[in-house]
Order: sequence, then structure tokens, then C-alpha cells
Amino acid sequence: MKNVIRLCTLTFIGLAIGCQQFNLEYPPPQGTGMDAEYQTVRDKLAVKFAHQLAASLKEPDMRRFIREEVLQQFDGDYNFLLGTHLNKPVRITEPSGRVREVTFKEALFGPQPANARGSADDFLDSLQQYYPLLQIAVPELEKASAENWQIEDDIPLVAITPEEAEGITTVMAIDSEGNTSQLPVATEPDEPVIVVSANERLIGIPKNASGRTDCPILQEPYYSTPTTDYYFADDYYATLNNCNIGNPPPPPPPSGEPCNGCDRDCKNTKDELVKVKFNSISTLRKAEPWLYGKIELQALITIGNQSPSAFWGLTKTNVGKRKDYRTCDFWGNCTPIWRNINAEILTWDPNEIGDRMKYSWYEIDNNTGTVTISATVGFPNNNVTGSVTFNLGTQRYFLGESYVEYCDNADGNGTLYNTGDVSFYVKQR
Repeated sequence: MKNVIRLCTLTFIGLAIGCQQFNLEYPPPQGTGMDAEYQTVRDKLAVKFAHQLAASLKEPDMRRFIREEVLQQFDGDYNFLLGTHLNKPVRITEPSGRVREVTFKEALFGPQPANARGSADDFLDSLQQYYPLLQIAVPELEKASAENWQIEDDIPLVAITPEEAEGITTVMAIDSEGNTSQLPVATEPDEPVIVVSANERLIGIPKNASGRTDCPILQEPYYSTPTTDYYFADDYYATLNNCNIGNPPPPPPPSGEPCNGCDRDCKNTKDELVKVKFNSISTLRKAEPWLYGKIELQALITIGNQSPSAFWGLTKTNVGKRKDYRTCDFWGNCTPIWRNINAEILTWDPNEIGDRMKYSWYEIDNNTGTVTISATVGFPNNNVTGSVTFNLGTQRYFLGESYVEYCDNADGNGTLYNTGDVSFYVKQR
């Protein structure tokens, strides 16, 4: 990657109105608003891109394009990937009234003048290297969203989420004139905001053999780079879950014979993760700030074995809007509500996997990282402690964990479990 990148802001008719040279190895020039939270190479590149994007929003045609593309909701949120859209056509209306088509990249950077040829391509190559899942998103807010964005009048701020986002209270926002400000993370804006952030619905699998799972993913990747295929996380986790679950246990006693054991002894059906609820609104807001769109809860289920090295896991993901997890009155007072999940788990054979399994809950905002969870399960003659490493984003909020016991009530709605931050029900189907 080149250390110096020269970018020019251009009008839609190709007139350069200003150029700026960026050195990525040194602190940014004064006035950019960058602070300690935006000091990785990825963040510096993202801030430069956000400035360029914000400047382009002066044109209604660019605002119209962004609104139309995020409304497609390719992954369920109001967003799109930069990498898949650079060459998409944007219809531009010139002052004369003539309509022409340019690519999204040209709409962002304009035709390159001779003295800056290649600078935009160099910059975008660097951005794709360090930030392959950069997305342009318009989060759904209580009072504003992509659906009601009035593009003729509203020129949104462009906010940037830093790579190290844990504990931040504000994020940088840039207006179309290049001015910077800070938006509070805990308070939703009243107007639409465009957010430059990492996509949280795709997971990258290296193309080299050593980086791929033993379980082939049947679906085609949504997006690919020279080194990595990116799949929807749901497809990836479903593949791993299906590979991990073995043969079902023996059937229960024949019909007519009494069953005096635990509920799960009496029928040969699978467990079900029924529903989940945040224990407080403050926890919901901390777990998923408005910047990141929909709430994505993951239950990481650690499952035992007689051998500590053979522990394995299931990942169950549930994605929903904020209103799926809360209800608010006219004055803005909100309370948590139950969110139905109805996720199939497995048919539980205690002789194979022990007397309990651990449910660990997270809210995640990307898929580039891992977490290792340990658990202890009991067998007739001994207890066994082992661990499982799950793929889990580096941007995540831990919501506690709870053991589900084999002999817990599994009839009706099942048993209520409480991690301290979330409550959930598990039953037998």
C-alpha cells in the first residue's frame, strides 16, 4: 500500500474543486476530528472515505442512489457493501437536464485528472485490503430511517464506527462541507444518518485449503476477494451445526410403558430454544447502540463429551429490529418484551453428551474473531471439563451464560433461565 494518497473532490461534471494529500503513517492534520479511537490503518482509511462520501451527498442523485440501494436490504439491514457497488450505475442529472450514467466509484471520485491518475484506485485498493466488509448503512431509528428519508431536503451526516469500539461514548460524524462533530452513542438522532461500518451478517472463509471448514458450504458466496469468500453467517453456522450433530439417540420406551424419568426420557424429540428477552432497556441499549442497525443475538451452546478434547458447539442466531425486543409508549418510556425464536437444537442423549449444556449469549457487530468457552458436564461415573472455540466478532457484548440441565422441566414452555442480562426458555418439542 502506498503511504501517500492524493484524493480530489470533483463535481459530477468532472471539474476538480479541491485536492488533498493524505499520509497514512502519521497523525492526521488538525481539524479532521480524528482522535485516539481512529488510529488504526483501517480507521484512517475509513475516515478518508467518509469525508469523500459526505462531500458527494451534496448531489441529490447520490442521495437517491444510496437510499435505493439500502432499501434492498440484502442482508436484512438497510445497507450495502462498498465492494459490490463500486461499478454499479448511478443516473446523474446535469444542470442542463441531460441524464447520463456513471459508476458509483465515478460518482464518488469523478474522472481522474492527469496529475492524479490512479489515486482513487490506489485508495480503494487499500480500503479493500484493510476493510473488505466496509458497508454504507442507514440505521433504522425510532424517529428516522431509510424509509422516510426525504432525499430532496435531508443531507445526512456520515458517521464512522472505529475498529476498537468497546466502551466508546461518541462517534465522529462528517457533514457535506467536511465539518466534523461527535454523535452520542447512547442517544438516537432525530434525522437519518449514514454510517460507515463493518458488515455483521457476512463471515469470511479463506480460499486456501488450510482455512476452510471440513463441512462444505452448499450456498455460493455472496462476495469474494482474491483471498477470501464471504458467506452469509446463517448459512455458515447452519453448515457447521448440521455437521456437528450426530445420529439421534435411541427412541424412548414403547408406547404404553410407563416413563418415570426426566421429561426428556419420555419422548424422542429435539430441544427448542423458545424465546429470549433482555432483562432491562439499559442492557439492550448497551448491547446494540443505534449505529449498528438491527439487534443480532447469538446463543453459543457448548456441548460435552466423555473426552475433553471432543467438546463441540452449536451457534444459534436471531436477528430483529429494536421494536421486536421492546415496546415504547407515547412519552418514549420503553420496556423489554419477549422475542420468539423457536430454534431447533438437538435430540439430547445424556450418555453421549452428559447431563447439561451451557448457553452463552452475545450481541455481535462483526464476524471477525473467536471466543473460547469452557463447560463442565456430568456422566454416571465422572465429570468432564472441556472447551469449544466459536467464531465470534471482535465487536461483541457479552450477555451472560446459564447451564441447561437434562432433567429440567421440558414440557409446555419449558424452563426459564436467566443469565442476569437476558432471560430465555428451553423446552422439548
